[in-house]
Amino acid sequence: MIALVLALLAGAVWPVIATLWFVFASILVGHRILAFLKITEQDSSFLMKFLTGAGLYASLVSLSAHVPINYPVFYGIGLLLPVLFDQKLARDYLIQFKNWILGNNEDPYRFNLLDCLLTTLALIYFVVALMPEVGHDALAMHLFIPVHMAAQHQWGFDASIYVWAVMPLLGDWIYSICYMLGGETAVRLINVCFILLLTGLIKEFVLWLDGDETTVRWTNLIFLSTPLTFAVGSSLFIESIWTAYIIAGAIIVFRFWEDPEPLKSRILLAGLLLGFALATKAVTLLIIPGIFLILLYRWKYWCQLTWITTVGSGLFLFALPGSIPYLTALVKTGNPVFPFFNQIFKSEYFAIKNFDNASIFGKGLHWDFLYRVVFHTGEFLESYVGGSGFQWLLLFIPALGALVITKNKKALALFMVAALSLYLSFRSVSYIRYTFPEWLMLTTMAGCLIFSPMMRKTRLHNYFISAGCMTVVLNVVFLNSAAFYGDFQIKSLLSHTHRQTYLSERSPVRSAVKLVNEINMSRSPVAIFAAPYVAGLTSDALHCSWYNSRFQGLITNAQTEESIITALKNEGVDYMILDSSWKDPQVIKQIQKVTDVIAEIDEISVRRLSEKYQFTHELLQSSEFNKIEGWTLHENADFDDAERLVSVDVQSPVYQVIPVKPNKRYQNMITARSDAHHGQARMQINWLDTQGRFIDTDLRPIQCSESWNSYSMRVNSPPNAYSAIVYCTGHSNKKIQFKKNSFKE
Repeated sequence: MIALVLALLAGAVWPVIATLWFVFASILVGHRILAFLKITEQDSSFLMKFLTGAGLYASLVSLSAHVPINYPVFYGIGLLLPVLFDQKLARDYLIQFKNWILGNNEDPYRFNLLDCLLTTLALIYFVVALMPEVGHDALAMHLFIPVHMAAQHQWGFDASIYVWAVMPLLGDWIYSICYMLGGETAVRLINVCFILLLTGLIKEFVLWLDGDETTVRWTNLIFLSTPLTFAVGSSLFIESIWTAYIIAGAIIVFRFWEDPEPLKSRILLAGLLLGFALATKAVTLLIIPGIFLILLYRWKYWCQLTWITTVGSGLFLFALPGSIPYLTALVKTGNPVFPFFNQIFKSEYFAIKNFDNASIFGKGLHWDFLYRVVFHTGEFLESYVGGSGFQWLLLFIPALGALVITKNKKALALFMVAALSLYLSFRSVSYIRYTFPEWLMLTTMAGCLIFSPMMRKTRLHNYFISAGCMTVVLNVVFLNSAAFYGDFQIKSLLSHTHRQTYLSERSPVRSAVKLVNEINMSRSPVAIFAAPYVAGLTSDALHCSWYNSRFQGLITNAQTEESIITALKNEGVDYMILDSSWKDPQVIKQIQKVTDVIAEIDEISVRRLSEKYQFTHELLQSSEFNKIEGWTLHENADFDDAERLVSVDVQSPVYQVIPVKPNKRYQNMITARSDAHHGQARMQINWLDTQGRFIDTDLRPIQCSESWNSYSMRVNSPPNAYSAIVYCTGHSNKKIQFKKNSFKE
């Protein structure tokens, strides 16, 4: 109820509805998929159904993103179909949800202190989700893709523009669905939904580890209070989605490890969930070995010939969603894991070397890791002290002692899988956000061991409770150490003006993006000489960074103003966003010389290529009619070689066909006069696609006099235009004379 009131006050009712709509539709779809696969009731919780349905929806979007069919109505119908085709099931779920709500409200006094703390933390996550996005990765990629999908109705998968264009994007497709229906706030809300879903998965893990409801509460309290969790939940990373699929798949595998009898259903479900994880993040491959070892524990079952089909089916369901992004990358770039291992695959879209993402954080585990990850967190994450959480020291070490005391084989198996996966991940890069699933496994293990019913009977119980309380307190004190919202005023949630002021001060690039969208009518590419916080941009962004090494090379190698102009024009750039304090002062100086300022927001400016450098390249042959070469004359049109002019009317035009580029701005200029006193000329360009089919036309009637006058208009080519017909024609049957028709880019 409190959350609904906050949403109402913040004007976020529709985003909440859109988010719940997606969740509900995913549960219905997941229900039918799990029923088709004959998954047991124990493994068919709401969480598993939602993850299955959401994964299917996202996989479908990963395919539809290749073509321009991604509209809100298309997505809305897709989410409405499960309700329309299965109304009885939908009603049953709504009744269950209502009964659950009423059941929780029957005895408000049954909630203990742990429940109150958990509810408070959940509300904090919800409130933060209502705030505008300011995170680096979100504004550069994870919110940029959904906005681009909504504006362009497809994703280009163009690795020459974005180095991450063909990476696994299942999390971003989920964000795209929510953005299409509910905007930015809905995307941030679904991210928080996955964080809260992880608390449900923790509950399933804890109960499997022989914990009870108190153990569940303590473990979830530590999880939600951790700064690392808050960092993932307060900004649009994809770790919440990725971790949900990893943990859900791991739970199913661990259940098989304990009881292999319902093998078929568990292998199928685990394969599907881990396949969705692989389609979300390639680092999944570093976690699979640990999970595979758990499966090997029951190796005797694999030796039975009757189970070969089951194993094959599980592998098929793993590969079905998991292979989509890698096949896409292979087709688009020649490298299935682009840009990684490019020294092997040698894609033309990246340097022939292995992509190194360990240049900042390094790689490898060291003996003092537990100390350094707490007090030197900046070595492992964009964070201040304590960003990883204090349980690394206060709980994990005691948990190992509790493991020896309790001899809990399940906890030992969980620890071994998490430790092996953590080791393999740190062999690649020592970055703890990429080990969020392992971190959650270790937190779950520690919570189960320290707060288990067995340990409550020992003398260590009071110590463990004190350690747990201290961990939660320290985590909450340092909650924002790895997040971005320490300076946000809560009152801004209730005021659109305050929100815009906050964004202008905190992320002026976002304000610049809004202005560029308003003036860049042709949606030509926008050059970015600033931080890549360009989510919301409806055209392509050309980052002068490793995001686009080709464009970066063009700009950094341009030593003169002329070469800078040539580089920008060849890329079709009209507008750019520039930070005067950007990393390359020489480039900034040259850009400032050849551009004009449109608007400035602190150090950020929106600029446009100076007028004198625009429209300098003539595309028409014989534009001044010194000869008729290149032009096609209607049989009743006349060419006067001596006077260098053509005489035309609406029935007898002269025209020329030329190649053009999509989404580019051109200038058409004519010099014309009329034989009669009130003759009308017409400036006209017909746009054609690659097959020569008509797309659209731009035209402007001109009232001519008997003296020569010049007229001009600027036009934007359509997204699918590849040629244009430029006309010299009248607007009536009265003769019009043209002595110039210019069409420049």
